[in-house]
Amino acid sequence: MFKPEEICKIKEAFNELKTPENIPFPFLDEELNEVRKIDVNKCETFSEDNDFPFYYNAVIGWEGQSFGYGYKEGFFKIAHMAIVPSDQQSDVMVYPIIFNYRHYLELVLKENIFRFQILFRLPLSNKADHNLDELLKDFIKILESHNLGFLISTKQKKVIMDFHNIDSKNDAFRYVYDIKGNLNHSYDHKMFNLLRLHYIMNEIYNDFNAIDYLFEPGSFFDDKYLAPEYEGLIMALNSFLSYKGNRKGINSPKKLLSVVSRFKHEFCKGNLFKFEESTFKQVTKNTYEVGNKDFDLAITISVTDQEEIEAISINEPS
Repeated sequence: MFKPEEICKIKEAFNELKTPENIPFPFLDEELNEVRKIDVNKCETFSEDNDFPFYYNAVIGWEGQSFGYGYKEGFFKIAHMAIVPSDQQSDVMVYPIIFNYRHYLELVLKENIFRFQILFRLPLSNKADHNLDELLKDFIKILESHNLGFLISTKQKKVIMDFHNIDSKNDAFRYVYDIKGNLNHSYDHKMFNLLRLHYIMNEIYNDFNAIDYLFEPGSFFDDKYLAPEYEGLIMALNSFLSYKGNRKGINSPKKLLSVVSRFKHEFCKGNLFKFEESTFKQVTKNTYEVGNKDFDLAITISVTDQEEIEAISINEPS
């Protein structure tokens, strides 16, 4: 334990160490490195501020816009722009750059799997892992079964697998140790060029963007159920019915109806979606349908012989 006089010296030294007016981060405008002391009673971490330019205001939850776009673009763009200071900070910047590029790839694969499952009215995936290999296989399977394998190139597949091989669990560039306490990276001096990676990812991003254009209104893959208001609803519904507390123990139509009747989704204030009990019906031994005619949406629910919801798919009300 420290003696009282030692505590005083530590405190003095600590306060002295907090006196610099700037943090030591190069390659930014010096003003952005300023340490600005703010009274704790006035310190609102997440707030608007009229003392700063309005164009720094960020909106979370754009009405009428896809949440997925902001996440996907954000992770790519922060990795993309991080190349600027990397010529002098490469050994530090490598971790966030690879993490953010990898997470972008994970999000873009999940997004496209979801979009094509909706487009072709396929059972929706309820996987919640980070396995790029499995996600890529699922995406390729959907494309090839509809003669659309050309939408993902050999190079895209290779780059995705390169990211999977360097970080299979999406933790190697976030944490020093894995969940078992092992180092995520050994001291064997792996080396690669971040600028080369930057240009490779530019091409990958460009090719995935080309798919995005095919889903735009009036284009080949335009589908009303991929509009933002439906997208959020369908994702929320799939998550709700994938949750083990709702998914298991479906031993009768009455039990399934009680589960789906609990689902509610608010598009915006005062605009609430819930299923109409009058639309619930058993189609086959293991499939059921329920919907909402006002929202022009119905779902087919598949239940296994083990009394568990297997998957849902989207269709228009009959």
